[in-house]
Parts: sequence; structure tokens; C-alpha cells
Amino acid sequence: MVFQLRRAISVDLAAGSGGRMLDLATGTGEISVAVAKAAGVNTAHLNGLSKGMLAVCRKQFEIWERAPKTLFTKQDAFVLMEDSEPEAYDLVLALGLIAHTGKLDRLLTLIERALVPGGAVLLQSSLDDRLGARLMGLYARSLFCSARYKVASYSSNDSEVAARKAGLENQVVRRFCVCLPFGDKLPLAINYLLERTFAAKCGKGGDALFLLRKPA
Repeated sequence: MVFQLRRAISVDLAAGSGGRMLDLATGTGEISVAVAKAAGVNTAHLNGLSKGMLAVCRKQFEIWERAPKTLFTKQDAFVLMEDSEPEAYDLVLALGLIAHTGKLDRLLTLIERALVPGGAVLLQSSLDDRLGARLMGLYARSLFCSARYKVASYSSNDSEVAARKAGLENQVVRRFCVCLPFGDKLPLAINYLLERTFAAKCGKGGDALFLLRKPA
């Protein structure tokens, strides 16, 4: 449910952006292809770290009859951005990325450099100014969590300040998701029902999508 909501909001915010799109963490490509269709892009650079997910993403674009010219890369997002030419993209997607990388200030600075004037970035982040998200972030960074990676989280204000420091304008913030602590421990049907009922209505939800824009 949350993934579907993230896709729907991303499509809404990116509609009509056009031009050249870069997705820094494409995953299976379901959001990438939906955004590319809504934005009307003419080229798409799709990046990820999982060979298997990139293969799935490639199929998503292969079955799209009017797919734009596409490039697939398996590269660290920061290295990719550091190597990018200035003003190379009209739209950059950074969804599901900073939780696993941190370094938000550095990422947005690199993205700003790679955007054309008037270009946009869609940034997704879990927000630790929501109690549930903060508790989950603390757990994910603790010794009790067995995950190989540790999760970074930011407040809504952190993200907006980082954007301004990078020279990007905050245009839209859409918050969603219940972020019930340890909701994944509940029976699947109950967890799904809670998210389906409340996720889209959480004006102060624990997840957010930011539409940031480089001044024209």
C-alpha cells in the first residue's frame, strides 16, 4: 500500500517535467517507468546496485511501446553524480536512497549541479519528526538490529534546510504513511488495513516526498 501511494504521489509531482530523467535508485523500475510516462521524458538514465533488480527494471521499459532512450548503470549514486556533467538532467529521482546512504547535504549539492536551470528533483525520506518513524530509525541504528546496513533519517525541516543550502527551492511536500512502530510484526491483513485506511490521510505522516527545483 505504501509503495503504491509513493508511486501515485511521484507520478503526480513529476507530471509534465519532460526532458532527461535520472533515477539514482531505480529498484524494480515500477516507479521509474510510471514517472517517466507521466513526465514525458525523452531519455532515461536508470541506476541501481542490484543486478537482479536492474534486470527487472529493464523489462519494465522493454514492454513499454513508447519507451524513451534508456541507459542502465550499476553504480554508487554519489560516484555517478560526481562524474555527471553539469546541467545534464531535467528530472532526478532520489527515492528510497538517503535512508541507506545518509549524506543528504552532499547528495543535494551534487544533484543541483547536475540539474538544468528549472530542473526538478523528487526526494523521498522517512521523517524522524514523526514518533513512529523516529522509533524505527533508532531501532535500525541500534545493536539490536541485525541488518547489514544502518538507516539514516531526517526531519522535514532537515530536508528543507539541506535543499536551501544546496540552492534548491522547496516547492511541494507530501507526507503520508502511518509508520506504526514494528507494524511488520502485526498480521499482514491488519497492517495492510491500517495503511490502506490511514496512509494517504496522514498529513503529518512518517514518509514524505519533496518536489525541489533549481531556480531558472
